[in-house]
Amino acid sequence: MPGGHDPVVNEQRLAELIELCTSQGVRVEWVDLGAHRHGQYQRRLRLIELNPRLVLRQLVPVLAHEYAHFVYDDGCSSAARERRAWEHAALMLITPADYARAERLVGSHPNAIATELDLTPVVVRAWRRQHRAAALARDDCA
Repeated sequence: MPGGHDPVVNEQRLAELIELCTSQGVRVEWVDLGAHRHGQYQRRLRLIELNPRLVLRQLVPVLAHEYAHFVYDDGCSSAARERRAWEHAALMLITPADYARAERLVGSHPNAIATELDLTPVVVRAWRRQHRAAALARDDCA
């Protein structure tokens, strides 16, 4: 078990995300998407499909990522839209305080931080990208 979380945290995260989707009229279903596809948002159907092969620490970031596609009304995928969806998901799942605590405990490697936060490295890297971009924007305005 990761040092920073017990399994209940991701169970709560998942329940909150499903509730958020439901409140926005987005259905969430589990569909076998094969060995390599984790999730997808079907805009016309307002439907997020999640692969039941995922473990909870993967499922939570994937659901947040697919929810971001709904938020931005993404109808198709591109590198920029995928990056934006991961960054949105990261902001939903990681607070600056959580990140700082994890980094203090385990160092700066994204895999170690992801393990500590019980998330995936892709969401940690997205969080870093977003915060680096926000810091640069603040510096430009100073």
